[in-house]
Amino acid sequence: MYVTNIGDSVYVLHVFVKKSQKTPAKEIETAKSRLKAVRTELGQRSWLMEIHTYRSVWDAIADGPEEAANLKLRSQLMDAIEAYIAREAITQEEAARRLGVPRSRLSELVNGRISKFTIDKLVNMASRVGLATQIKIGQKRRRSRNQVSQATGGSEMAGNVSLLEDSAKAARKA
Repeated sequence: MYVTNIGDSVYVLHVFVKKSQKTPAKEIETAKSRLKAVRTELGQRSWLMEIHTYRSVWDAIADGPEEAANLKLRSQLMDAIEAYIAREAITQEEAARRLGVPRSRLSELVNGRISKFTIDKLVNMASRVGLATQIKIGQKRRRSRNQVSQATGGSEMAGNVSLLEDSAKAARKA
């Protein structure tokens, strides 16, 4: 996923599924050309750009590694509950009854409203329908949070999600 922050706005430039660690040059060029088009339309200079690489979208949007870890865990729990609902082929009304929540609350889950749920609440919901939860704790690989390279340098990017930012606006806004 390639996005850019310009002022108070976030622009999604390009989204694709990576099939390997190496990002195809075509995908990078597509993002660069769309960034140039956005900046041209907004009157911004297109040559001030860096590529920041993150391991996940949560690392890219979180204010720190603690928040990213929390978002990742909540996302995994929400995905597991949604998979349960799909596997059981039940209505949202029936799923809400089994999970012990109002239907409106289930709708928030299905629509990805991650900020509406705590880890505790999601674990409780999963447990009510017989889903086992397990947390795996271990040392992270030593790697800097951002791997930065000049976009014009043609260097390879590693990781799963990339965020394009104007170097003058390198400080992300929440």
